[in-house]
Amino acid sequence: MYYAVDPWIRIPLQIAEEVDCITLWAPVKRLTRDESPAAHSWPVPLGRLQIAPYDNYDSFVQHYKLWPRRVLMWRRQAERLAADHDIVVIRHPSRPWCRLLQGQPSGRANRW
Repeated sequence: MYYAVDPWIRIPLQIAEEVDCITLWAPVKRLTRDESPAAHSWPVPLGRLQIAPYDNYDSFVQHYKLWPRRVLMWRRQAERLAADHDIVVIRHPSRPWCRLLQGQPSGRANRW
């Protein structure tokens, strides 16, 4: 079973009830049968909702530490998901991701 740590997960779950298929690209955690979910986590049942793997992080600082090493891979994955799926729900820090998904650098070398 997958788990998310924010109540935002209810939005894609609600959409999944209304459409044939939706893909969630967000930091969710898959637990084994031996692991217990955190008290503040929400279960993410599959079915019409598909999960696209994404690096797990607990804070913006952790996410920004991943950015230099993972940004090109994330961009390629975003392009693949957009091409292959009708609906993709993305849950990431918005400032860098808006430009990444639009494919428009800020004009400065190595900055988004």
